[in-house]
Amino acid sequence: MQDLASGKIIGKNPPPGQCNIENVSNCCKDGKFYVTYKCSPPMLSSTKAMLTLNNFEAGGDGIGLSECNNQYHSNDYLVVALLTRWFNYGKRCLKYINIHSNGKSVRAKVVDECDSNYEYQLPYFNNIVDSSKAVWKALGGPKSD
Repeated sequence: MQDLASGKIIGKNPPPGQCNIENVSNCCKDGKFYVTYKCSPPMLSSTKAMLTLNNFEAGGDGIGLSECNNQYHSNDYLVVALLTRWFNYGKRCLKYINIHSNGKSVRAKVVDECDSNYEYQLPYFNNIVDSSKAVWKALGGPKSD
């Protein structure tokens, strides 16, 4: 995959209780440099992505209400958040995308944009699709992740 790094940020120690480590997330280390991405590869039917797990419910590891409809979403629904370029300035809001993995396929609704970094977690790579537990389960994602 082409390296589309956009810059670097310096990790900061989060205030006590502010490092959200739900869904096996790691937090930045103070003073360490992390690569950030502001653009992603073109979104084609052949584009490979890394599926990650996100909690779209109130109090979950997402940073708040979804950008598309200003609501939280049940993790029992097939919903995803896309990186900035794939989110396409909201043009994919509430539209469905097909995701294929492990010989399985699922049609999920785009409800949010996943940002480069938040809640002191490590920055995203440039090919992330942040999924609900329903998407993760439907595609046979590991139970331990």
